[in-house]
Amino acid sequence: MAAIGTLHRTGRGTTHSQCMGLFGPSGSGKTRLVQYYERSFMKAPPELSYTQDGVEITTLPILFVECPARATVKGMAETLLAALGDPRPSRGSQQEMTQRVLHALRIRRVSLIVMDEFQHLVGRARGHDSAYETADWIKSLLNANLCPILLVGTESAASILKVNEQLQRRALAVYRVLPYSVVTPTDFEVFRQMLAGLEAALGLALPSGLSDDDLARRIHAATDGLIGRITGLLDRALLLAIGRGENCVTRQTLQDVYNRTVNIGRIDENPFSTGAPTPAGRLSAPEDSSRVLRGQGRSGRQSRPKDIMA
Repeated sequence: MAAIGTLHRTGRGTTHSQCMGLFGPSGSGKTRLVQYYERSFMKAPPELSYTQDGVEITTLPILFVECPARATVKGMAETLLAALGDPRPSRGSQQEMTQRVLHALRIRRVSLIVMDEFQHLVGRARGHDSAYETADWIKSLLNANLCPILLVGTESAASILKVNEQLQRRALAVYRVLPYSVVTPTDFEVFRQMLAGLEAALGLALPSGLSDDDLARRIHAATDGLIGRITGLLDRALLLAIGRGENCVTRQTLQDVYNRTVNIGRIDENPFSTGAPTPAGRLSAPEDSSRVLRGQGRSGRQSRPKDIMA
């Protein structure tokens, strides 16, 4: 949140707009994090509208768009134009559409662009030349010095910063939001605290013991520690418990939900059945881990991604 706020403020009165990457596996909470920032900022936006040449123009401080599947650069320009209110977003060449994007950003007074699911745009860039073109287009938006850009996506989206050195220099930071871990006692305690908070939010009459040592490890094994999978599992478990007239979520409830749900976890054996839970699969570290930038806590230690998620 603090890093996004810093990026957002760099667009005010600067001559070099910057970008930032927020990457991580699906279900790690990236989109929710950005949406929470957007809601917080829009509680007191700078202005809602203004008048230009006798026409009232509604401002759009944060432009949040989702890159469409199999998107091209031109298709992304069309998506931006549609979100900006262009009456004919598909009209014109790529260059003409880009110019209309810049004009609309200016008159709508956009101060931050968020491109979610950015891996869809990068996924089209199979060759080095195509990837460079995509990065160069992002750089052209930044060169207009209208506002910074937040790129949000899975780890494959990070490749956009590798193929274009000029765009890489414009990146304020690259953050990874990773799953919760249970490797160390401290990691496990953070995970248990999160589960205790979710259990309180369920609002059931009796305690479910989600943060108990054994059940917490089983939940981690079932979800790989991804917050999206955890909440999906508990949402279904809550509905099943209510349907059965139960006052809490039991291990049996979770076992039944897991059996009924396809691909909620990565292991064949149901982790809520008898026996010890199977350790969750580990995600490989990014190739450019030396370039990962994370904030420093009060003690000067490097903060973990789950600190951000918690």
